Amino acid sequence: MIVLDTHAWVRWLHPELAQPLPPNLREWLEVEEDGLAVSAISCLEVAQLVKKGVLTLPLPLPDRIGMQPCSMSRRSPAYR
Repeated sequence: MIVLDTHAWVRWLHPELAQPLPPNLREWLEVEEDGLAVSAISCLEVAQLVKKGVLTLPLPLPDRIGMQPCSMSRRSPAYR
């Protein structure tokens, strides 16, 4: 399992909000078979950035992390 840091997580999910990840890294994450995850503190950091108005997500925050707390597995219902 690969644990993404907050910066990589946001850049991977929303390349339109910041400089996108390099194509080779993005492609590698898309085919990673052992799963992807983010830490609880990354979820808290994103929530705080949204609350302060520093970061605006295309979807409301509860829709993004509400299925399985902080699980970013492509097998998660959040990615279907």
